[in-house]
Amino acid sequence: MTLQKITQEKANQIIKDHNLWLESNYTKGKRADFSYTNLKKINLSNENLKYADFRGADLRRANIKNTDLRSVDFAYTIVYQHDTEQANLSGAYVLGADFREAYFKKKTKNCNLKYKE
Repeated sequence: MTLQKITQEKANQIIKDHNLWLESNYTKGKRADFSYTNLKKINLSNENLKYADFRGADLRRANIKNTDLRSVDFAYTIVYQHDTEQANLSGAYVLGADFREAYFKKKTKNCNLKYKE
């Protein structure tokens, strides 16, 4: 499957819509959908992306430092060789995700990941 390429500007707009969705209690804006997207080198740091959809995405070299990733869907996502410093991964769904050589520092927040079949 070919992944959709995305620019930093497009990612910023998706994040803006996602924040509106969260702030409005899911009545305005739109849940962030980065599924099957090439996010290499995209800056997602310091963002609130809880509940976002990253299924099948490629996050290699994306910046997720200090990002709220609670309850995101990382199914079949590539997070390979990644620094997760200060990221909150509590409740993230990780079936088939590739975390090989991911660097989980002591500062990674709430790293209790969900693996469901």
